[in-house]
Amino acid sequence: MNKFMVLFVLSSFAFSCTNGTGSKYKPKTPAFGKMNDVVVVCDKNLWESAVGDTFGYYFESAYPVMTQPEAIFDVRHMTPEELEVDDLKKQLRTFVILANLADAASPASKMVKNDLGTEKYNKALVDSTANSSVGIDKWAKEQLIVYLYGKDIKTLISSIVQNFPAVTKRIQRHDEIQLHANVYARKQNNNSANDLLTKEYGIDIQIPADYVKSPLKADFTWYRRDFNGVSQHLIFARKKYTKPDDLSKESLISWRDELTSKIEGSSKGSFMKCNPTDLPVYEYAYQHNGYYTKELRGIWEMENDFMGGPYFLYTLLNTRVNEIILIDAFVFAPGKDKRDYMQQLEHIVKTTRIIQGI
Repeated sequence: MNKFMVLFVLSSFAFSCTNGTGSKYKPKTPAFGKMNDVVVVCDKNLWESAVGDTFGYYFESAYPVMTQPEAIFDVRHMTPEELEVDDLKKQLRTFVILANLADAASPASKMVKNDLGTEKYNKALVDSTANSSVGIDKWAKEQLIVYLYGKDIKTLISSIVQNFPAVTKRIQRHDEIQLHANVYARKQNNNSANDLLTKEYGIDIQIPADYVKSPLKADFTWYRRDFNGVSQHLIFARKKYTKPDDLSKESLISWRDELTSKIEGSSKGSFMKCNPTDLPVYEYAYQHNGYYTKELRGIWEMENDFMGGPYFLYTLLNTRVNEIILIDAFVFAPGKDKRDYMQQLEHIVKTTRIIQGI
């Protein structure tokens, strides 16, 4: 029987679980570590091969879109031997274990066999679709373990490529508790901001208590948070929806430029605008809480000034009243990594609900 809970996953990452009893009487301490940190456990020769290169190519690819390249995840490698001799390392939050099961003497393969059981292990030796599993709380509470394996090197590499999107979502869901705690550290919302946005825009959104309203007089509402050389910003605007082109990338960039032209930089005559020329603008469309949503990600700059940073533009179409609601989230953090700050803004924005009847 397994020594900890394992959620067995097929290529679609549909989960089922079994409960083990090997260590149920031993209290486990909470796992520690930062969000977006991923520890890869595999044999040294495997990490230095095409397997490690493939994993890095996907899991350390660029987070969209930044002024300077930043990886989706902060990845570090440990061998099974290094992990075994250091109990403190076993308390980290997120692990990915890579194993070539053709090498039965491999410590990583032995770990997979021990954790998943002989039946699952033997199936993976003959079935190339049996190549991934997920476990929780192996060495510590609130710990995530992802297993990617294969009956040979080719199958293992295929598992990494094939499961990358699902594994990314699984790790990000695992990080949501910590992300929420970071965003709402003061444990209460900004009630005055939430009430105003409900009244003016017909939305329910959870603005953290440490965001303050800008006194700028403009046809939008602006909240910001400033701390330790970092500024996080949220701008809200609305307008009538008249035609599908209103939600095109070009129209949305033009609308943002029109709004942010009123935001001045440190130099007189400077103003904020998008830069869709030197860096790409990524465009996504999806349903959020039943409403068509268009999202843009790009880089903003100050015209006539040396300032810039990443932004994402989040627009919801309320067909009930033929209206577009715009939420512009951007960061200014010179000399600092910005990925985590953008993820915090995204977490806030994704709490948005359109209130019916307003």
